[in-house]
Amino acid sequence: MTTSGEHLKVFEDELLKCNKCGNCRDICPVFGVTNEETMGTRGRLRLIKALLYHEIDLSPIFIDRMSSCLNCKACLISCPGGVDVSKMVISVKEEIAKKNLLPLFYQKIRENILKTGNPFGQERNEEELENKKKKLKKSENLYFVGCYNSYLSKEISKNTQKILKTWGYNFVTLEGIENCCGQPLKYIGETELAQQLVSKNKDLFQHLEAKTIFTSCAKCFYSLKENFSKDFKIFHTSQLFYQLFSQNNFKFKPYSTKVIYFEGCHLGRQGEVFEEPRFLLKAVPELNLLEFDLHHRESRCCGGPLRESYPKLAQDLATKRIKEAAENKVKKIITCCPACFKTLKENIERMALEIEVLDLSSFLMKVV
Repeated sequence: MTTSGEHLKVFEDELLKCNKCGNCRDICPVFGVTNEETMGTRGRLRLIKALLYHEIDLSPIFIDRMSSCLNCKACLISCPGGVDVSKMVISVKEEIAKKNLLPLFYQKIRENILKTGNPFGQERNEEELENKKKKLKKSENLYFVGCYNSYLSKEISKNTQKILKTWGYNFVTLEGIENCCGQPLKYIGETELAQQLVSKNKDLFQHLEAKTIFTSCAKCFYSLKENFSKDFKIFHTSQLFYQLFSQNNFKFKPYSTKVIYFEGCHLGRQGEVFEEPRFLLKAVPELNLLEFDLHHRESRCCGGPLRESYPKLAQDLATKRIKEAAENKVKKIITCCPACFKTLKENIERMALEIEVLDLSSFLMKVV
């Protein structure tokens, strides 16, 4: 049996802050659908404490409980002691990774990124990549497309670029030679490998002489902001759209329909971007914009982070969000996160509902 826990000593004081009040039980999305103590924040915290004091080891069931955490940080806003359980979960995953005990679905993500530069394992021609690197145009403004929008949700990238070109904004992309931002590797506990990607990306950004980097992926935005804020201006495209729209007094065409805005965890609660997407939607004449019951910092995850690793759990989480949208009789759900877009879209199709899910850029293309 593998025992561990010494690396958690740095969290000992924070672990002791938990007064077992249970506030996190009410806000944890996973506990909300499983109703199982060890699948919620308080239960995971107790397991981590037990690991620290060598009461348990890195067993398969322990690893499962850590892996099923969304790292959405909803629990942090409800905790009187401000205990950051997500940070501890990542630290535990680092230990799991070091001991080569990562679950198979995490191993696949790691292998894909190391082999192809993206978590989906989409193959790239190395010779072609080198040729593209040599031909890269330099610019102060770089659009970091992100893995989701490069491979699974290409329409988001296309529409983002169309809007910016329509509005006369000059920028470049990495034209298919982009590497992952590193966030998926950090999420699974491979922080050293994630940092290697960060360093590689920084070298490329500096080679392009970029000063501003923007992305339409919420996870990439969070990662870029975390790693590069000291060296570059980092924006999510919703922020950039907002700036350009406001500064140039642009107008949107009327669009009469009822929509609801879905707050992704990485952009909203973690990225602190709340009002720019809403401002843009409210600026569309005749649009009826609704909110979920829980929104802004109180919003709940759609299950996207568990889409591949725990598909049934992700499905249950998405179903709760979608049912609320359906009860409001909306025609469209608007989001700024490609993972949310993909997760909600797949589950709406499964539920055979007549609700369209759109990324903000795809919706704005209808009214520009």
